[in-house]
Amino acid sequence: MKNLVKLLIILTALTTFNAVAQENENTILGYVAGSSYNTDGITDNLPYDKAAQYVEQGISELGLTGVNVRVMPIADKMKEKYQGGSLKGYVEGAGGYYTIYLGEISNVKILEVVAHELIHVKQLHTKQLIKLEGQKIIYLNKEFHTAKLGYHARPWETDAYNEGAKLERTIKKYKS
Repeated sequence: MKNLVKLLIILTALTTFNAVAQENENTILGYVAGSSYNTDGITDNLPYDKAAQYVEQGISELGLTGVNVRVMPIADKMKEKYQGGSLKGYVEGAGGYYTIYLGEISNVKILEVVAHELIHVKQLHTKQLIKLEGQKIIYLNKEFHTAKLGYHARPWETDAYNEGAKLERTIKKYKS
């Protein structure tokens, strides 16, 4: 399975997102750090190979099926727009196709951030979390306006921190 994941990671740089995603029920798409596919703002200091491994383990642990995830760097303009440049990660996507965007993260923090973002993937995939136009969010059938809530007051973030920490511990058990 690891070789398949690495092959899919490399193929992502060569094919379209949908073409690779159709080959497997759960597909991990991303980039290998230090590879020759260092394009679209990807820098060698981001541990994408570890991120892809953690995504694979996390999807399995969360029992998600029909999920396709790729890992990409956060664009500089997004880092500046959100959290004054300290944004570590976020997720976009729907319908089984998701992208986890990662900022500059140390090897020590990568699992924590990926686990947190995978909880958002689960929330989105199971429709617990629905992003609407503008700054509106529906979480567990209740509408929220993100402009009116501080980051730590958002219940989907609290859930992602709590459940992400559990997922991180589970993945660490397998890593050791």
